[in-house]
Amino acid sequence: MLKGGLHQATLRQVSDADCAKVYETNHPGTGERFDAARMRCAVDVDGKQPLDSGCFGDSGGALVVGTNEAPVQLGVVSWGGDKCGADHSPSVFADAVRYRDFILDPTPTWGPTQRSAVKFTGRRCHVATREPGTKVDYTYQRRGHRLTCFAYASNDGGQILVGTDTRRV
Repeated sequence: MLKGGLHQATLRQVSDADCAKVYETNHPGTGERFDAARMRCAVDVDGKQPLDSGCFGDSGGALVVGTNEAPVQLGVVSWGGDKCGADHSPSVFADAVRYRDFILDPTPTWGPTQRSAVKFTGRRCHVATREPGTKVDYTYQRRGHRLTCFAYASNDGGQILVGTDTRRV
């Protein structure tokens, strides 16, 4: 992270198809995957040294277009390749347009975040604890003599996998 105040970079937008292609094989250490429905990509304008890119510590910064007098925020710095653009991989931004209503809502509905222990009791599995206002759904997968239970918590804000348990059958 550079010292001395705010920094900016001039980037060009990368198509969803091109960004998806880069991150199809380039899996950053964060484990992120590109999802065009909720992300945008941008890369250095000319691809020449020195390269401009988002990097570690830039998360939360703005991706804007327009002038200083009339900027429009399109995204929020989220993640990118492990080499901060040195490998010409795009920077990835959360799509601010998609999340506009959530961002502007003074009391947004947050998706579930709590992970929990999942245990089989007899033939069914159960979550030990869950966040208030969440619904828990279970799916089962059998592979050979192993049965795995997946527990998903959901509410109006989204859904997460809260836990799994596997037993021999």
